[in-house]
Amino acid sequence: MPSTATRALAIDLASLDAAWIDALPALGIPDTDPQSQLESMSGPGLLTVNEVLARAERHLAAVRARVAVEIANRSTPELGRDGLAKQQGYRSPAALVAAASGGSTAEAARLIAVGAATASRQAFSGQRMPPRHPHVAAAINTG
Repeated sequence: MPSTATRALAIDLASLDAAWIDALPALGIPDTDPQSQLESMSGPGLLTVNEVLARAERHLAAVRARVAVEIANRSTPELGRDGLAKQQGYRSPAALVAAASGGSTAEAARLIAVGAATASRQAFSGQRMPPRHPHVAAAINTG
């Protein structure tokens, strides 16, 4: 069973598969080359595939932001060489996140900032508290 964090992604991938198949012509099996399949899709079907991909991308970005901020939390300067990023040979958590995605460190830093602003927090008592920006967190979580 998928975790809460990945459930939306699993649904998105199933929706993408269904939308892709539905967009293909009913008669004849198009070439297995993805470009050939895209070229044979109906206009409305292609637009549906695009919408499903965009929704999946938004859900994926939400999970990536959560992962990025947790990497940052485990890489604080106080941890020094014991921080996760340093253990992996990176000078910062943003550099580690950027290396995985092939993006820039500035982009990774923004992802970490979004994750920090939308993550639930923990009080000194151990109780979970809402994010600093709960409306933004809710919007991101719903894609």
